[in-house]
Amino acid sequence: MKRLALKVTTISPLSIRSDQSPTGANVAPYIPGSTLMGCLASVHRMLHSDQDEQFREFFLSDKVQFPNLYPASFKNDDMQNAFSPIYCIPRTAQTCKRFKGFLPLPGDKVDDDNEAHGVRDSLFDWAQFALLNTGKQLANDKESGRIIASLQEEKSRSCTFRKHGDKECGEPLDSYNGFYRWGGDGKRAIAKPETRLITRTGINRKYGVVEEQILYNREVYDEDTRFFGIIQAEDEVALALRDFIWDRESEKEPLLLDEFGRLGTARTRGFGRVAFALRLLKDEPDSFEQFKERLQLFNDGLHERMQSAQPQPFYFAITLQAPAILSDELLRYVSTIAETQLASVTDLPASTFKLLYHSASMRRVMGWQDLWGLPRMHEYAIEAGSVFLFSVTQPLDDTD
Repeated sequence: MKRLALKVTTISPLSIRSDQSPTGANVAPYIPGSTLMGCLASVHRMLHSDQDEQFREFFLSDKVQFPNLYPASFKNDDMQNAFSPIYCIPRTAQTCKRFKGFLPLPGDKVDDDNEAHGVRDSLFDWAQFALLNTGKQLANDKESGRIIASLQEEKSRSCTFRKHGDKECGEPLDSYNGFYRWGGDGKRAIAKPETRLITRTGINRKYGVVEEQILYNREVYDEDTRFFGIIQAEDEVALALRDFIWDRESEKEPLLLDEFGRLGTARTRGFGRVAFALRLLKDEPDSFEQFKERLQLFNDGLHERMQSAQPQPFYFAITLQAPAILSDELLRYVSTIAETQLASVTDLPASTFKLLYHSASMRRVMGWQDLWGLPRMHEYAIEAGSVFLFSVTQPLDDTD
């Protein structure tokens, strides 16, 4: 499996409807993967109508996974030009209610308009509250008091920006959402795409003139807004897909795909023209070891916060970076990741896992299937950014 980093830049205003309400005007927070696939499929049928086998491999064989394209417009040049992944901010993130956002990066100009006090994650706090409520993980009341004292101390350090002398900010915390890029060494920046509201008039279908009493608004992304995602493709189709989307050796400017590729709605009105850039990412060495290290660091960090001498289970958290459609044995949509679902993908019994805390929301997934020319069936998914904290009662080996 190879990874292709895809950067999409809008050339004209981009309209992505967030719902199908007749009065809805809001733009969707990101470009869905189905929209990206529909765009590429329509261009492939237009430019390579004789290559049916390649069409099936790209769009019908499940050999290619098309990602959601998240906003990647940053004020910092290093973040703007990077080809690194975009992450969804977890629902447990908190920031200062008055001065929101990540801490400024080196070289950023800081003034009263963009002052930010940083972002913290409250998952450990909620984990401690969950363990206090169960009572089974605690040895005695002394240990409970130590956890409560730790929570109070953490709250006092939640907003430590000092504006005048030794006086702390003191503002309450608020939830924080959106998409961010991690630049390493603790550097993070929130994506800030520019949008605007466009007003249009309705057209009389019989006479082709402006229809009276039909005036509507639509929110769109501005020109030069950037989006980013990572396509995963099997080895035998990855290079062919790369050459189809972005031919490095082509001398045409812009590329032929950019002339025909359109995303979103209102494409007949000039909206949705985009430019593509692609880069083949190298396989990371020892990625499995890094994954285990990340899990162990999280587990050790929570144990350190608990300050418990008693034997504790292994803790790990799952954060959704895209909406997830899950169902139970009766094919009903579910709003949480249950212990039975984890057991179904491992050799461990469901009783081994325990869901301690979760922060999640549901959303309706809908859209248009461009391959078939039909609307998609409406489904319900757990929203991106949802967080689930689990404990495991037995040690995990490499297979687990």
